[in-house]
Amino acid sequence: PPTARGSGAQLNDQGFALMRQGRYAEALPLFEQALEELRGSGTLPEAYTLYNLAFTRLQLGDCTDVRRMLDRSQRIQGRRAEIDRARVQANSQCGGDNSGPGGGGDD
Repeated sequence: PPTARGSGAQLNDQGFALMRQGRYAEALPLFEQALEELRGSGTLPEAYTLYNLAFTRLQLGDCTDVRRMLDRSQRIQGRRAEIDRARVQANSQCGGDNSGPGGGGDD
């Protein structure tokens, strides 16, 4: 797939539009690229990207770093029902495993 262009926030927005259409596999690389640009900024776009990436991975059956991303997102933006629901899904779907396919990463 072609490399998306734009700021981290723009990449997150593009991925979010795909995510809302159920096009998770297409959204995944956009969220990953957005996070690379936003990581450590402590901004709302970083928090949203962390949540969106975690949610997308869950929809694709990948538990890699999902709980950690949800925790980081919550630390930035505060407690949200969406994060709580994704955490319940992660606990159900991922069991005690936080790495999932491909092992752990540093997202």
